[in-house]
Parts: sequence; C-alpha cells; structure tokens
Amino acid sequence: MVGQRRSRVWGAAAMLVAVTLLGGCGEPDEQQVRDSVAASESSVKDAVNEIHEALGASGLEFESASGEWESCRTQPEPGFRFYASGPLQDNGEDPAARVQAATEALERLGWSVTDAGSEPRPYATLEQGESTLTVAESKVNPGSVSLGVRGECLDSTQDLAAELIGESQQLLP
Repeated sequence: MVGQRRSRVWGAAAMLVAVTLLGGCGEPDEQQVRDSVAASESSVKDAVNEIHEALGASGLEFESASGEWESCRTQPEPGFRFYASGPLQDNGEDPAARVQAATEALERLGWSVTDAGSEPRPYATLEQGESTLTVAESKVNPGSVSLGVRGECLDSTQDLAAELIGESQQLLP
C-alpha cells in the first residue's frame, strides 16, 4: 500500500516536471506578461511615492524622479524590469550624511539594508519584496546623491521588450 502511494506520488511529480519543462518552451503568454508588467510598474511607482513622502518627513527631497523599462537579461529568454531614479536635493550635508539619513528613513518604511559602505563612495542597497533600492553618491557628479528603485526582472516577449525598453516617464516633478 505504501509502495503504491509512493509510486503514484513519484509518477505525479514526474508528470508535473514534464509538463513544466514542455510548457516552458517558447515565449511566455503575452497577456500574462502584460499583467506582470503593469503590476511591477505600479509597484515601483507606488514605492517612489512612499519613499518621496518618507524622505520629505526626514528633511530630504527628491528633486525629480523618472522611470523606464530596462533589460535585465537576454538568456534564456529576454527579461526586463522597471527602474525609477532621481537625485536627492542638496540640503547642505555631506553625501555620506545624506546617504545615512535616507537609509534610516527607508528602514523605517520597511526596507532592509543588504549592503552599505563608503568605498569608493557612500552607498546603501536595500530590498523590500522583489524590489531593490540603491542610494549613493553619484560617480558622475561627486557630492550629488541619487536614489534608484528596481522592480523584479520579468520574463518577456521580444515584441513587448522592444515596445517598452527605453520609454521614459516623469514620476515626480
């Protein structure tokens, strides 16, 4: 009896693996991808708005923020994610102090620090759910601090990736 049950369980598991592998061939379903895209973009935009409010309450402000879709992988199938970023207003504090103040405000908002340091420039990387956030002194404009939020890397169709990648949106004034 136990042997038959074990055989059925292994047989069902083998069928599930076969269906998953065979069903995974080709491009993903267009409507499912579009639904995932809409949800991910909305999630990042909501995060930007929450972050904007939380930083404002801490005396820090986004000067502006924009978002766009970017490629996050090419193999085994194309993937892309929504990315939003913007500079923090210079409040007279040095970049390390602004990175630290922003990090503390983000932790109060529920983000978890996964990495932080001061070399080569002050930075912190945080995560919440499937999103990753980086706050760091700019490499291009030393003294300036920027913040960027990336959503999860989504499977895509070639057509949808070509349609969305590079399209920029203004999120905050």
